[in-house]
Amino acid sequence: DAQPHSISFEAGKTLVQVANLIDDFELRMEQLDQARDQFTQFITEHPSHPEIGSARMQLGNVLVARGRTQLERAKRPSNAEQQGPLEQEAKALFDEARTVFSGAEKDFEEQIKSYPTIIDREQTELIAARQRAKTNRMQSRLLTGQVLFEMAAAEPDGSEHRSELLRQAADKFAEVYEDNRIVFGGLYARMWQGRCFQEMGELKQA
Repeated sequence: DAQPHSISFEAGKTLVQVANLIDDFELRMEQLDQARDQFTQFITEHPSHPEIGSARMQLGNVLVARGRTQLERAKRPSNAEQQGPLEQEAKALFDEARTVFSGAEKDFEEQIKSYPTIIDREQTELIAARQRAKTNRMQSRLLTGQVLFEMAAAEPDGSEHRSELLRQAADKFAEVYEDNRIVFGGLYARMWQGRCFQEMGELKQA
């Protein structure tokens, strides 16, 4: 059963699951807004909770989902007059998500530093907890790279800002790969790095 202090966290995750099943833009945004509020409440009220980093990643994912929804709405012919404002709102949501993901990465960095550098191999639970923190840090970095890629995709082809965002995304994926070469997450980051280079037209790098 969920502990009282984690009810808002669990409620947020449930709302996201429901939102993913909704096709109607307005209803989906309503669910995502509620999820955002639940995660924000949890983060505000429990800044030292062990799940704070995970809550930030969930919040970031909600912001990305809201941004994608606004871009979908902007593409509808019936929303032609609102296209500009909807696109700007989507970009702002992606940028906010990037900040949130960066915050999550810092949370996991602090968690990792809280563990001893050398842990006796018999302390299996402690070893597993440190590894979870490292895996979560890797995931938060991947999410930062992916939202940078989304931000770039929302910019006009060939624009300087698009290229800069793609470069930032490629650098973030390179960081993940260098630290995690032998695990799937590292190889996944390498694939995304290649996509960034393709989008920039740097096919030799890809």
